[in-house]
Amino acid sequence: MKLDEALKIDGALTLAQAKRWIEGDLPEPKRLLYVYGLRMPVFTSDELANADDGLVVHAAMVGEMRRVLGVLPEHWRPANATRVDEGGLEPDAVWDSDRGRIAVEFDAGRYPRKRVEVKLRHYGERYDGQVWGVLSRERIGYVQNLAQKLGVARPPVFMVEL
Repeated sequence: MKLDEALKIDGALTLAQAKRWIEGDLPEPKRLLYVYGLRMPVFTSDELANADDGLVVHAAMVGEMRRVLGVLPEHWRPANATRVDEGGLEPDAVWDSDRGRIAVEFDAGRYPRKRVEVKLRHYGERYDGQVWGVLSRERIGYVQNLAQKLGVARPPVFMVEL
């Protein structure tokens, strides 16, 4: 896939992601993010060119989830990172899979416990499944154990690379 195609689909890619997923030579990224205590060069779509660093990296992580899961763009509906979800319950993306509508959530590990509980319950009630991407191994167990305590089916949780 080419860089411009990937940006149309996912909105942003870190330089490391682009090196993993994009064929051929890459231009120099025009933007440098400062998130999670790191300096991170990124490529962005026009829509996210002036967006907050946190929104840009979030779009990159959700896009990475799509690529790792092998979901075709036509089966993936990402939330618009520049829009405000007032209720805070819309998943980061919806995957129209052969098992139904799957809520996709990227969790950088900054959500308080109550927020994770609300999202797990909400997705469990309104979607045919859910999948979570996280930045640490500890967060995998945290999300799955919390789901189990809530009586929600333990969702697949995997680490997402920056």
